[in-house]
This record gives sequence, structure tokens and C-alpha cells, in this order.
Amino acid sequence: MRDPRLFNEALLAKWLWRFMNEKGNLWREVVAIKYGTTNFGRYPSMSNGSYGCSLWRYIFKCFESFFPHFSFEGGDGTTISFWHNQWSGEGLLKDLFLSLYALVQDRDAFVANY
Repeated sequence: MRDPRLFNEALLAKWLWRFMNEKGNLWREVVAIKYGTTNFGRYPSMSNGSYGCSLWRYIFKCFESFFPHFSFEGGDGTTISFWHNQWSGEGLLKDLFLSLYALVQDRDAFVANY
């Protein structure tokens, strides 16, 4: 018999994975418009409004446990934030190099810019 809690977390994580990978789908665009996105539209945002009992709130709750296990390919670097995405393997560069980040003029630069 399956553990229902783990099975539910796996299903919620699947919706998050689909959100991050199915960029052209209508359902994803509706969720992005209704609840917002962060990091250049790559990741979902938590709903701040009082929408009652929202399914997306429950899906988003597992984002913090799901995110450390998520990775992506760099490609040409035009969609990866230099400071805000974990692309180096050690952590976010803005957290690793605080004094350098404080001096940066373009904090929204992509990897391709550098």
C-alpha cells in the first residue's frame, strides 16, 4: 500500500514540474496570470490574495521541498539569471558573494550578459 502523504507530494511536485516545463500551455498561462510568477516567469508565485481555498496554494506549498532537486540546462544563458538562479552548483551567487552583489549595477543580468 502506498503512503498517501508521499503520493500526494509526488503529484503536487508533478504539477510544479509541468508548470516550469510547459510554457506554451493555456492552463499554465492562466495560473501565471492569476497567481503571478517570479524569476522572469520561470517559477510560480504564492498567491497573496484572499481567493478562498485555492488548489494552487496547496500545490505551491511543496515548492520549497521540490526546488532543491530541480535543475535545468544552461543552453546559451539567455534565460538564466546570473545572480538569482542556482546555476553554479554551490548556491545563489547573490548569497555567496554579498559584497560583490552590493556593487552590481544590473542585478537582473543573465549568464549570457557576462
